[in-house]
Formats: sequence, C-alpha cells, structure tokens
Amino acid sequence: MVVGDPAVPASGRGKDFFLFDIEQKLTGQVRPPHHQLRGDCVSHGFTGAAEDLQFVQMLMQPGNGFVWLSSEVTYALARIQVGQGQCGYGDGAVVSWAFEAGQKYGMVARGKYGQYDLTNYSSDLAGKWGAPGHGCPPELVEVAKSHIVLKCSLIQGSNKYEQARDVIYNGGAIVTGSNQLFSNSRDQQGFCQPEGRGGHCTYYRGFTDSGSRPGIAYQQSWGQDIPTGGPQTVTLGSGRSVTLPPGCFFIDAEEFNRMHGGGDSEVWALWSEAGWLAPDSEVRFQFTA
Repeated sequence: MVVGDPAVPASGRGKDFFLFDIEQKLTGQVRPPHHQLRGDCVSHGFTGAAEDLQFVQMLMQPGNGFVWLSSEVTYALARIQVGQGQCGYGDGAVVSWAFEAGQKYGMVARGKYGQYDLTNYSSDLAGKWGAPGHGCPPELVEVAKSHIVLKCSLIQGSNKYEQARDVIYNGGAIVTGSNQLFSNSRDQQGFCQPEGRGGHCTYYRGFTDSGSRPGIAYQQSWGQDIPTGGPQTVTLGSGRSVTLPPGCFFIDAEEFNRMHGGGDSEVWALWSEAGWLAPDSEVRFQFTA
C-alpha cells in the first residue's frame, strides 16, 4: 500500500489489495456488515467506509482506535441539516449530502449520550430524525463536530474503476451510489452479476487486478446473508487466496465503469477523518532508534 493523497495513477495496476486485511491484521478479525432495515443505505455506505478508513489511520498512527459509527446521525444530518428535507417522508438521501454532512458537521461514535442511546442501530430512530422538521438533535450535532471528514474528493472522468482502484491502494475508501443491483450469489471467483434496478449506496474495500478478470470488492449493508453463503474464499489471478467477508463480493471492472457512467451516479473517495484516540491500555507504542 502507498499512503497518500492524491492517488498515484496506475499504482494499483496488476495488484491485489484489501482494506479488510488491515482490519484483520490489527484486530484479528473482520467486523460483521451493517444490516440496514430501511432505505438509509447512504448512511451505511458512508459510515462503513469511514469505519474502514479508521483502520488505515490506526496503521499509520498507533494511538488511534476503532469505533462503530452512528448511521442514524449521518442519515439525519444528510437528509435534514444538509438536504433540507428535499426527500420528504420517503426514505433515501444523496451520497454527496452524506459527504457534506461529514465535512460540515462530523460523525458520532455508537454509545450513549444523555437521553440518546445509539449503542445499536435503530431504523426507527433513523426514520424519525430523517423526517422533515426533525434532523439530528442539537446535542449530538455538538458531539459530531469533534470528528469531521478532513479530506474527500469526487471521482470524475473516464475509467472510474482505475481511479477507484488507485484510491484504495493509496489508503482511501470509496463510496458510490447507483441504480444497479446485483444477484444474491457469488460465482467461484467471488463475483456477483448485475440483476435488477434500484437506487443503492455501498462502499468498496479492495480490488483484484492481478489476473484476466479485474474487479472491485463491493460491500453490501444488508446483513450476513446477502449475498448468500457468508464468507467466501477465492483464488485470485496472482495465485493468492483471499476470504471475502459476509456481504462482500467482486463486481467486474467494466461493470463498475458502466454503472457509474451516467449522471444519476456518484463515486466519492474518502481520504482522511479526525480519528478517535484509543484508550491508554490499548495503545501500542513504537520506539525508533
């Protein structure tokens, strides 16, 4: 991995790289996928990517720790504080609203804050706060501002797969929105095929570019069983074996380009965020001569 911004062009070419490998290295496991229960996918795609980015920053800064992020706060900030209620009472948000919310307002770790218990995901709370006339409570807006998105960028131009691949290889995370859905089962190489239409936001946490079938690792937010089969171990073109976590599958590079080629899609790179300090008992000090 090359860490830096902007992404070095073609730095990921011919390589295989996965952000969840960093998580596995640092914690000994890969966390389970988000499981959204309403149309709040934008908040899960954004916070999922921001959680992956925490591990990159922990690798570079051992004093940092990991926290689960409140998707409900992001959903409310995006829909109401940024989007000004334009979605009405239906579910959904715009990906760029979530990034603007992260930059302007920040993020909140899961936990208890006075009368607000954000320990576990609540689709009801997301719906309540995301409704017109509501929004993220002021007390939590105050909490969020300590952990803002420091750097992000919109990917434009042709061959968005290659740009996204290089972002990930350089330590960034990718979030997209499109109208393409996928089958519920992976093939032997870990790929799912396009199947059905519907607005959906997800994040991407790796790529394989070493063989004849380049692909990017799409992370679903619909629990352990979409796609079916839980984790799947596959052999890449390089001969390396990798285990795709539950909810994660490859999509072909050409498909990534096709589904994000129109004006109704967005591809965002998340580069850095104000992290969370680990408790003193968990800090692994490094000494250099």
